[in-house]
Amino acid sequence: MEALIADLRYAVRRLLSNPGFTLVAALIMALGIGANSAIFSVVNAVLLRPLPVESPGELVEIYTQEEEDDFPITQSYPDYLDIRARDDLFSGVAAYTLSFFGLSHGARSEAVFGEAVSGDYFQVLGVQAARGRVFIPGEDDAPGAPPVAVVSHALWRRRFGADPGAIGQTIALGGRSFEIVGVLRPQFKGLLVGFASEIWVPLTSSPESDRLETRGSRWLQVKGRLRRGVGLEEVRAGLHVLARQLAEAYPETNEDRAFVVIPTSDVRLHPEIDRAMMPAAALLMVVVALVLLIACTNLANLLLARGLARRKEVAIRLAMGAKRLRLVRQLLTESMLLALLGGALGLLVAYWTAGFLVSFRPPLPFSITLDLGVDGRVLGFTLLITVLTGLAFGLVPALQATKPQLVPALKDEVAGLRLRGRRLNLRNSLVVVQIAVSLVLLIGAGLFMRSLVKAQEIDPGFERERVAILGVSAELNNYTREQGEEFLRNLMERTRSLPGVESVALANRLPLGYSIQITEIYPEGSEFLPDEAPETDFTTVSPGYFETLGVPLLRGRDFSEQDHAEAPRVVIVSEAAARRFWPGQDAVGQRLRLHSADGSVRTVIGVARDTKVRTLGEAPRPYVYEPFQQTYDSWMFLLVRTSGDPRAILAGLRHEVMALDETMPIMELKTMGEHLSIMLFPPRMGGILLAVFGALGVLLATVGLYGVVAYGVSRRTHEVGIRIALGARRTDVVYLVLRQALAVVVVGTGIGLALAFVATQPLAGLLYGTSASDPLTFAGVTLLLAAVAVAASLVPALRAARVDPAIALRYE
Repeated sequence: MEALIADLRYAVRRLLSNPGFTLVAALIMALGIGANSAIFSVVNAVLLRPLPVESPGELVEIYTQEEEDDFPITQSYPDYLDIRARDDLFSGVAAYTLSFFGLSHGARSEAVFGEAVSGDYFQVLGVQAARGRVFIPGEDDAPGAPPVAVVSHALWRRRFGADPGAIGQTIALGGRSFEIVGVLRPQFKGLLVGFASEIWVPLTSSPESDRLETRGSRWLQVKGRLRRGVGLEEVRAGLHVLARQLAEAYPETNEDRAFVVIPTSDVRLHPEIDRAMMPAAALLMVVVALVLLIACTNLANLLLARGLARRKEVAIRLAMGAKRLRLVRQLLTESMLLALLGGALGLLVAYWTAGFLVSFRPPLPFSITLDLGVDGRVLGFTLLITVLTGLAFGLVPALQATKPQLVPALKDEVAGLRLRGRRLNLRNSLVVVQIAVSLVLLIGAGLFMRSLVKAQEIDPGFERERVAILGVSAELNNYTREQGEEFLRNLMERTRSLPGVESVALANRLPLGYSIQITEIYPEGSEFLPDEAPETDFTTVSPGYFETLGVPLLRGRDFSEQDHAEAPRVVIVSEAAARRFWPGQDAVGQRLRLHSADGSVRTVIGVARDTKVRTLGEAPRPYVYEPFQQTYDSWMFLLVRTSGDPRAILAGLRHEVMALDETMPIMELKTMGEHLSIMLFPPRMGGILLAVFGALGVLLATVGLYGVVAYGVSRRTHEVGIRIALGARRTDVVYLVLRQALAVVVVGTGIGLALAFVATQPLAGLLYGTSASDPLTFAGVTLLLAAVAVAASLVPALRAARVDPAIALRYE
């Protein structure tokens, strides 16, 4: 212990005696460790941090799925009641669904994200109220129970100014009055990671309470708390028996259906979504690990140079009988102190960087919130990589520094060309690693940037520049169908009178949006069983939709006011749908059924040009358009084509909604360009992240290359002086230094290109119109890195060329 304390004291004195080196080394480590901690804090918040509930390890997710399918889905309310009745397996079972609510209180209304929950939801989770109470048994027993609500701590502060008197106040949700009975603690923001719920109401008081009786309507998430002493396999066996019983009792809805039980700790959003998120998280961690590798090699280079400067000190200590292991431990102690200092600064870098990353949000109609606070897991991770990096960048230099050739070292001389070359080879090897890794990162960033440019050049098939979008949901204000249709009709008429408006239309789904609508299609004359019918994307639109979005009708006609609810059912199909379902025929006049085999017969009255439906990179996808007058939907988007900048009309659209109903919550208000940025968000974020980390890697690699070249020049000052004294030109000296530096760059670039070719192949599915081995990107990034390397080498090369021969000849 005393030896360790002595090592620490000596290490502190050595570091304080060279503050410049200490500061540079600590900052380099802070950048590498901070980048890793920042990304890990995001991964931790999304995938690792347990829910803020009581004993989360006792909770399980209960899904249902068809026995021959592996995709888990949600439960129906009657099935939930049957699961809850198995009190031999569970101490409690809660059900909930995510929803939007139109909240009105005072003179202001808004759409808030929340949950409709079973009465025992909070008891099962062990969540208590900060003020008031949570739901109690009896408040969710049957439809018509007293309408009560619990609000989040954030909503309580934002809408009620943290007034304790908010408990007992009445708010309007969807036109119905609810009494606030409780305010939750700030730590609990709902069960969907990353999305903050702001209000909770009983299921029986929710807008979807009419689905409670339908066993085939599966719309509820179900979470159970295991009874003490009951294991996961026992629960699965018990629910397997229950599934068989329900299949016998309700064959129409439960035949061939099984229950799936997964520990809550293994599920963040949904098993399938989680599976897609894991590779992205792994990719981010690999990227920042590469940045840390560059930082470590940079520090190793600095310590190698510092070790050469201290070779006389080490030689004296060895000559006086010091053990090599003792010296290695001493030097490693200095490295660990540097790493710990860098780790402490890295936490500050991580805090800033994580906040910066989360500030990039896609334009969605709900807020995304992640708790990026530093918890024990983040601290443990930071400490672990700090210790590992301290060992990684300190061990090799310590071993090199403690085996000098004693006689030359005691004379403070370089032990000939062989020793110097070996030292420089090691340092050059580290620079090769830096250049190779930086090239991989920059090529990845370049691919994403080119993909982003290509994506913006893709024609989506509709107008993207001059369209404004307003999203409203009449259902959130508890409108009937007649009231909703009247409101939307009046809103369209008022909008048409606004200056700069060319046309107006409605749609219940936007192309390239965040939601997907699919249904079965049964073309007349085709024999499909209900479970074998092809599926197609569909949307509900009003007359004028195709004119507003600039989608030409290739054959037939548009919807009109004559296509009302009592008129014969009609649809318009896309080119891809016409080719798929009526190959070699004219689709106009063909008949089909939608949604079910016994649905209403609809006649195709037009064929529209193909548009992008789900993604920008997709092949033409079948699409079916239904008329709004015949297929009402309470959640609609008002599309407004303008003669100029659509942003100029957004305030006017808000005003028209408020003029019709000041309590109507506006779900979305944006331009089509902003809407399309949802699709461009992944390549944009990928490009930004890789560009930032790639630039950081290049900066560190440039510093490392400059250090190696500058050090080499300083060790060869005597040689340079002789060359100049014998007649060498200044340009010859510059060429000599650059040639040796660029040899390192060429090796690093060659290795980096090979690694990049392999490493970028998994990115192919994320790129638009760009190959994962795009030659322009590879060549452009290589030239850029080569230019930076030349610039980094040129400074010490020019300094060498300006050496005074008289001074150089006396240089030791």
